[in-house]
Amino acid sequence: MAQNLEEVLIDKVRALPPHKQEVVLQLVDYVLKAEFSPNACSTDSRPAWEIIAKANAALPSDTWDNVPPDGSVNVDHYLYGALKRQS
Repeated sequence: MAQNLEEVLIDKVRALPPHKQEVVLQLVDYVLKAEFSPNACSTDSRPAWEIIAKANAALPSDTWDNVPPDGSVNVDHYLYGALKRQS
């Protein structure tokens, strides 16, 4: 029996550890805010860095703790297990 979108979403969230469920909840709260618009790029006149800073401020304080400092150079390593280009 095929699941509807709501059931799939609930199943995936339930499978997450509690700290990641909290991140999902914060994302849903952010999306539900009246200021969010799918067409934000055409209706929001703020500079991109201000929009990104506001979204980043809504994240848990430890969000960036596990992001590797060489992630931009070695993205294929971290996503797919390719050899590192640089350390």
